[in-house]
Formats: sequence, C-alpha cells, structure tokens
Amino acid sequence: MIFNLIKKITGGEFSPSYKKVLGNTGWLLFDRVLRMSVGLYVTVWVARYLGPEQFGLLNYALALTAIISLLSTLGLEQIIIRDLVKEPSAKNVTLGTSFVLKLSGSFFSIVFSIIIVSLMRPSEYLTIFIVGIIATGTLFQSSDVIDLFFKSQVASKYPVLSKSIPFIIINFFKIYLILNNAPLIAFAWAAMAEVAFGALGLMIAYRLTKNDIKEWKFTYKRAKELLTESWPLLLSGIAVLIYMKIDQIMLGQIVGDTSVGHYSAALKLS
Repeated sequence: MIFNLIKKITGGEFSPSYKKVLGNTGWLLFDRVLRMSVGLYVTVWVARYLGPEQFGLLNYALALTAIISLLSTLGLEQIIIRDLVKEPSAKNVTLGTSFVLKLSGSFFSIVFSIIIVSLMRPSEYLTIFIVGIIATGTLFQSSDVIDLFFKSQVASKYPVLSKSIPFIIINFFKIYLILNNAPLIAFAWAAMAEVAFGALGLMIAYRLTKNDIKEWKFTYKRAKELLTESWPLLLSGIAVLIYMKIDQIMLGQIVGDTSVGHYSAALKLS
C-alpha cells in the first residue's frame, strides 16, 4: 500500500532495489517507534516503582557500562558493513574474524568495568554486582556482527524482528517484576537477558536465511587489517559516548544516586 501511495504522488515506477531500500527504512522506523513508545511507558513505570535512588543506581550502572562496553565494539561496525558490501565472497572470514575480535573485547570490557566501579565505589558491593551483571551482556553483543551482515544486505527486517521480540518480552517481564515487588538486582538481570535473547534471535535469523555460523573463519591477517582501520573510529565513538553518558556518572559520584534517578527520568522524557 505504501508503495502505491508514493507511486501516485511521484507518478513513477520503482526499481526492485528502490523498493528494497524503502522497505528497509520502514522496518527501521518501526523499530524506533516501538522502542520509543513501549520503552518510555515501561521506563516510567520502573522509575516510579524503584524510586529515585534505586533507579538512579541502575542508570548509573547502565551509563558506566555503556561507555566501557564501547571498547568491545572496537569501532568495527562501519568497516564490517563496507567490507561485506565490497567483498561478499569474503563474508565468512570478515564475520568470523570480527566476531572473535568483538568477543575478546567483551571480556576486556567486563573486567575493566568491574575494576573501574570498584575503584570509584569500593565499598558499594551492590553497585559492583549490578555493573558486573550488565557488563556481562557485552559478551552477547558480539553476535551483532550478524546484524551488520543484514544491514549490508539492506535486510533490516531480520535484526529488527530478532531484537524487537525479546524487547517486548523483557518489558512485559519488567512489569511482572514490578507487580511482584522484585528487588533492584532483578532489573539488572532483565537488562542482560534482553541482550542475550536478542543475540539468540540474530543467530536463528541467520540460520533461517540459509547461512551457517559454522562456516565463519578467523585469520590473524584479517584481524590486523580490521584493527588498523578501526582504531580512529573507536576513539571517535568513545568520545561521543562519554559526551552523552558522563553527566550521569558525574552526578552519581558528586551528588548521589537520587539525583541520577531524577535526571535519568527527565532525560528519557526529553
């Protein structure tokens, strides 16, 4: 229907590739609207249930983990997409090598996250534990190379469905936690579970589209090439994420988690 509507407005025919791009944009828009609407509603509910202090602690942990977990991406995203489009025959080497690099970076991110929060809040074991749980989710984010593969094929339908279904399920689970007076730590596990189920969904989608993870290959030569090109993008990404998240960490360190809770709720609305 949308294609017919645009055709009437423009008075022309669309090539198959143009329809593919337009459909791909539609899936991305659907994903964004879904996350903004459902995510906002559930986040407000969670914020009211946890209260400013506990909600602030959760967002402090999420912000700290987000900055450090960027190390696990290694700035590879755009390079992987470019290479998959440029050299489709080398798909398995590119995906396999990228996966191993991101997985290695994830282990480093987990350890680094725990060390940093232990130094910043040495006696707050709940905060350290929550950061550890959320940081563990970076292990599952290594499967995002599959997401990048679908993006290179202009097929965002598969990653959108793979991640949207767990997103909806986990948000219903958060409501269940609220109704059953669950502790703060349960919401940290929920955040990690969403990433884990999203990774599982991507693997299933990759298999259903007649691709096989077992065919992936790792080579040191390809790893060196990727890392040589990606480090400027990694530095740029870290700078941007620090700019976006450092305010919540600073508030938590200087004023306290209660202020982070108020600020995070307002930030979500804005």
